[in-house]
Amino acid sequence: MHFHGRHLCGLAQVAAGQKAQAQATFDDLIRRYESLAGQRDDSLVPISLTIAYAYAGRHKEAIAQGQRAIDVYRDDALQRPAAELAMAQAQALGGDADAAIAALEGLLKVPSTYAITPALLRLDPSWDALRGNPRFEPLLKTDAIAGSGPH
Repeated sequence: MHFHGRHLCGLAQVAAGQKAQAQATFDDLIRRYESLAGQRDDSLVPISLTIAYAYAGRHKEAIAQGQRAIDVYRDDALQRPAAELAMAQAQALGGDADAAIAALEGLLKVPSTYAITPALLRLDPSWDALRGNPRFEPLLKTDAIAGSGPH
């Protein structure tokens, strides 16, 4: 399975509450990537690897990969929000709530193929570590999106 497919499989396992299986999937993704380091150019690897490291509890590596993904997609209006979202997930999972919430505040205002919405924030277990944070709760409301609100 290709890196992005393994990444999606791991996220599906997280969403299904299959933590042990998700851990194994992310550990496998990391092993596969590290065995190919320098031999393969896959544009989605920095994003997938950011999440894999984050769920594997390797916070330092997750943040480094998140920054790499942001750097790789600096001028890509479609992929950069995905990289920033992966970094926010890594920050949330690593306990850096302030940085994750700051990123989410910006991402809610950016149209993207990988758009983050208040509904996704409410449902996605990636954000469980932020629940109850007084800065996170307002982001869960529909009117948190720029330009939205009563019509």
